[in-house]
Amino acid sequence: MQLELENPKAHDWAELPPYVEVEGETIIVGKIALDNNASGRELNQSDLDGLMALAESAAFTIRHAQLHLDAQNTLEETEARISQQSALLRISNSVQRMSQPADLEGVLADSLNEIRGLDMNVDAIAIHRIVDSEQSAIETTRTSTNGSITVAERRRGPGLTQLWRDRTSDYTPDIEVDTPGKGLVAFREKFGGLPVRTVLDLPFSLGVVSAHSCSPDAFDAHDHHVLIQMAEVISLGIIRMEDLREAGAARDALLESERRYREIVDGAPLCIHEVDLDGRLTSMNRAGLRMMDIESELDLVGMPYLDAVSDEDKPRSNRLLDQARRGIVSFFEFRSSQDRYFESSFIPLLAEDGQTFKIIGMTQDITERKHADTALTQSEAAHRAAIESIGGTPYNFNLDSGKYDYMGEGVRDLFGRTAQAFTVDFLDSRNLETVELGVVSRQSEADRQSEWDVKEYTVLGEDG
Repeated sequence: MQLELENPKAHDWAELPPYVEVEGETIIVGKIALDNNASGRELNQSDLDGLMALAESAAFTIRHAQLHLDAQNTLEETEARISQQSALLRISNSVQRMSQPADLEGVLADSLNEIRGLDMNVDAIAIHRIVDSEQSAIETTRTSTNGSITVAERRRGPGLTQLWRDRTSDYTPDIEVDTPGKGLVAFREKFGGLPVRTVLDLPFSLGVVSAHSCSPDAFDAHDHHVLIQMAEVISLGIIRMEDLREAGAARDALLESERRYREIVDGAPLCIHEVDLDGRLTSMNRAGLRMMDIESELDLVGMPYLDAVSDEDKPRSNRLLDQARRGIVSFFEFRSSQDRYFESSFIPLLAEDGQTFKIIGMTQDITERKHADTALTQSEAAHRAAIESIGGTPYNFNLDSGKYDYMGEGVRDLFGRTAQAFTVDFLDSRNLETVELGVVSRQSEADRQSEWDVKEYTVLGEDG
């Protein structure tokens, strides 16, 4: 601890600058001013030595006070930063809780409350998101201490867009001075008549944040910093709002697509069903439910598909189902456990990795057609047998192809050739001569199946 005499301020004063040495650094902690007026003499070294005890105590007292004030200021700054970060964290949590675009309104209300909790004189805030910088199109959401004002208002904002482009702020300490008259009234109407005095516009990544106060010259540089940080956090809310909008639009489109798909499926006359990879039914349309004589789709969900197949057709149907799991499409017929006949299919649906995740199928009841085909086959066999029993030869000639689809075995006795020999065009054979005898009846060309032609054939044998 040392004291040195400096030049006095006036003839009757002397100043002593007490200082301390801290790690080789000289720190002057203040000055001791002495009044010489009583004695009228100058201080000498002897006088200074007598003041050493007083100066040393004063120096350490002053230094302690300085350190205490520095610590207190540091603590206050730290507490202020902690309060700001806590407020920003709560705003961020509010953003994370957004589940629909309209929740941005609540985020702004929370942000306003948090800012006011930091002793910032903010009465309203507005977020202006740049939608199209070329067209100066912005989307504005405003909120005040009186509640929400506008949410996602689309409008043109060339001034705000320019601020965003230039990355410059705009501060109006008192709009009653800068924007008097009708302009002031119109501006305040945007905030529900709130008597705004101070306006601060600050650009951030997605647009411009505006802070408004009912007091003049309400914001300082520190407020700017906090508001920009808040705007960046809110920008996450804006991005989330856009994501929620897109997700909502995609969800609505999906629901609409599913609704239309369900209408088509339910209106289809065929049974349309879905089968999981375990081979169990997961859904079926109304036509299928009627086909199975089931009232509710819930009554069949989880039922093994093969339970509806007859025992004799189960092995083959199971093989085709296994192929479908491996991505192979199949079309097949089977007899049901209720002794009805069905025409069905397995169509695997593939995921992006090429693996089957679901199997759909379409099934049609062909029992009546099967019975009709059986009856027709039996009838044709009976007619052929009857014709052949009287020495005739039944055949089926296809007018479109000009070929015989069927020829009875009796043709061997008539022409000396087997039935298989008549798979070529009979009328164009060089071994045949045709004589037109006449037409019993002829319909229009559009109804060729009604034509009945009577012809006589002269057949030349292989020996001419």
